[in-house]
Amino acid sequence: MVKALFSPKGGIAPEIMKAIGKATSSVKVAAFAFTSKYIGTALKNARKRNVKVQMILDEDYMDKSYSIDEWLAVFGAEIRKIAMKRGIMHNKFIIVDDKILFTGSYNFTNDSESRNYENIMILDLPDIVKVYLNEFARLWKLGTPK
Repeated sequence: MVKALFSPKGGIAPEIMKAIGKATSSVKVAAFAFTSKYIGTALKNARKRNVKVQMILDEDYMDKSYSIDEWLAVFGAEIRKIAMKRGIMHNKFIIVDDKILFTGSYNFTNDSESRNYENIMILDLPDIVKVYLNEFARLWKLGTPK
């Protein structure tokens, strides 16, 4: 499967939420910004089903008051922060059950769904998903627990 979606109001958040809602083992998130309460609620509900949720976020952005990482940590999401010496951790991808990849310019924020012009690709191509899994593992090792 390869699918492309665009925002604003192109249905990206509902598509992500649907995939997270079907997750059975894991959801991995690498993001610069994470403020979407809709996607956050889907992650919270995944944790209630004992799905492992791991998030890697840019340290500078996650310290903002509107980031919802602390709220998700209460439900058992594993959160790591990355402090870059130069630049920012600007990835934007989610991997569901190590099989389905969401990646693109779409930030996981409410504005990305309703106001910004963004895109996302949804792929279940094993060779590409594996590359992103390796990158997630690399970033996870670089991160520190919040």
